[in-house]
Amino acid sequence: TTVSAARLLLLGVAAADTVYVGDTLVDLEMTAAAGASFVAVGTTMPPEAFHEAGVERVWPGVGAWADDLLGRPSRRARP
Repeated sequence: TTVSAARLLLLGVAAADTVYVGDTLVDLEMTAAAGASFVAVGTTMPPEAFHEAGVERVWPGVGAWADDLLGRPSRRARP
């Protein structure tokens, strides 16, 4: 799936008001080109690759990012 500012505008959403959750540097580059925010997740790439590209935090997966966003305990920490 590709993100483009034009597609988002068709939906009535500005790119600046969106977040793309991705797991590669290509996702990061595409997101930056569209003008959206980026969240790095997963283990497809080493976290250091994202850090070198300017991403401050990398979550182990989408669930971990959602838990953090919602202020819930990590899924791994749940009984």
